[in-house]
Amino acid sequence: PRGSALLRSAGLQTSGRYAVRASCQKLDGRRVSLIFTGAELQPFTSLLGMALGLPPLAAGLPGPAVDALRGLVGERVFLQTSYLDADMRVARGPSRELYVLSKP
Repeated sequence: PRGSALLRSAGLQTSGRYAVRASCQKLDGRRVSLIFTGAELQPFTSLLGMALGLPPLAAGLPGPAVDALRGLVGERVFLQTSYLDADMRVARGPSRELYVLSKP
């Protein structure tokens, strides 16, 4: 990003972890409906080698909003599972986009 070289030259290093929360309902043996309900960004930042310990930034939709979205979306937004085990799901969306989902 613009300005990152300047920040690095000043000793500031940044990275992060991004997680998305979703709500699913079983549609049939291979498909689940999907509604994204929230997200979290955990920044990892250090200045001259010392961790700054920034808190995560998180946001989520309240239950009534999720229910309203589920009513609007219905079965149009779904994942069709290709592989599933205790820790991971590999699936395709309605436009054949590939998703690899894991549990935290």
